[in-house]
Amino acid sequence: MQIRLLPVVLGAAVFAAYGQMRPDPRLTAPVPTQLESLLRLAARRNPEIQAARHAWRSRREDRAMASAWPSPRLQLQSFSVGDPLPGAGLHNNNFAYLGVGASQTIPYPGKLRLRGAIATQNAAVARAQWRRVRRRVLAQVARAYWQLAYIRRERRLLHAQQTLLARIAAIAAVHYAAGQGTQASVWRAQLEQTRLLRDLAVARNQARVLQAQLGALLNWPAGHPGVQPEGLRLLALPKSSRVSVLHSNPALRQQRARIRSQALALQLARKGRDPDFKLSGMYQRTGLSFPAYYMFTLSMNLPFLRGHREKAQVTRAVERLHAARAHLQARRDRLQYEFEQAQTDARTDHDLAQLYSRGLLPQARAAVRASLLDYQSGHRGLTAALATAQRLLQEHLAYARILEQQANAVVRIRQLTRGN
Repeated sequence: MQIRLLPVVLGAAVFAAYGQMRPDPRLTAPVPTQLESLLRLAARRNPEIQAARHAWRSRREDRAMASAWPSPRLQLQSFSVGDPLPGAGLHNNNFAYLGVGASQTIPYPGKLRLRGAIATQNAAVARAQWRRVRRRVLAQVARAYWQLAYIRRERRLLHAQQTLLARIAAIAAVHYAAGQGTQASVWRAQLEQTRLLRDLAVARNQARVLQAQLGALLNWPAGHPGVQPEGLRLLALPKSSRVSVLHSNPALRQQRARIRSQALALQLARKGRDPDFKLSGMYQRTGLSFPAYYMFTLSMNLPFLRGHREKAQVTRAVERLHAARAHLQARRDRLQYEFEQAQTDARTDHDLAQLYSRGLLPQARAAVRASLLDYQSGHRGLTAALATAQRLLQEHLAYARILEQQANAVVRIRQLTRGN
C-alpha cells in the first residue's frame, strides 16, 4: 500500500509545481508598448535612418556647387632685366615690368544649368534612398515586434499546457493509487510536462534575441528593460491599390529621379563638343618714364578636335539612360507582384484566423474537456487524453502564428504603399 501511495505523493507534487504555476511576471507587463510609439522612436533614433537623412541633406548643397561659376584667378607677374630679383631694370629698361591680372573661365551657355539640374536630381535620389531606408527599418521593427508578441503568446500557451498536463498527471496518479492504471502512465504524464520546459527555454532565448534586435534598431543603451508588446490580434486590412504603390513607393521615386538625372546627363554630354572660354586681363607697369601695358586675352578649348571622346561620353549616357528605364520597369513589375502577394497573404490569413477563432479553437477546447472527463471516468486512456491536449496546444500555436503572419502581411502592404 505504501508503494502505491508514492505515485499519489509524486502526482500531488507535480500538480503543485506545474498545475499551480503562476505566469512569468515578465509576461504580465502593466503597460504594453504600442507599436506606433516604437515606430516613431525608431524614425528619430535609428542610426541607419539618421545616416541616410544626413546624406540626403548634404546632397542638397550640391546644386549650389555644381551650378557655380569657376573661381576667378589672380595673377602676379615680374619681368626683370639684368637681374633675377623682382623689379630689376624697371626704371632703365622698357622691357622690365611688374604686372597684375585676373582671369575667368566661362563655361558654354547651358552647361552650368544642366549640372545644377543633375545635382538636384541626385539629391532627389538621396531623399528617396532615405525614405527607403526609413521604411525598411520601420518594417524590421514591426516584424520583430509581432514576432515578440507571438513568442509572448506561445509562452502563455505553454504555461497553460503545463497546467493542463498537471491535471492529467494528477488523474493518472489517482488511477494508479486506485489500481486502475500503471506507474508508467504516471511517469509518462509527468514526462510530457518536463518536455514543455525545453520549449519554454527556447522561447525565452528567442525573446532575448528579439529584444536585442529591437534595442539595436531603436538605439537603446545597454540595460534597457526592452519591449512589452501588445497581444496578437487580427489587424484591419489596409485600403491600398496598385496606384498607391506606383505613386508613393520610394524605390520607384528613386528610380524616376535617376532617369531624370541620366536624361540631363545625356544633354550635358551632347554639349561636350561646345567649347568653354577663358577671359583674362593684365596690367603691366614699367618705370615711370615708360608707358604702362594693358593686355586682354580671350581663349577657348577645342573639344571637337577630339570628337571620339565626346562621342563615347554621349554613347555612355544613352546606355545609362536606357538601363535606368529598364530598371524602373523591372522594379515596377516586382513591386506590383509583391503588393499582390502581400494582399493575398493578408486576406488568406484573415480568413484563416476567423476560421480558427470561430470554429477550430472552440471545438478543440470542447474536445479537451470531454477527453479529461472520459479519462477521469476511465472511458478513455492516457494516450488519448495526451493526444487531445497536444492537439489543443498545436491549434492555439497555429492560430497565433496565423495572427503573426497576417500582421507581417499588413506591414508589407504599408511598407509598399505608405506615402512617407
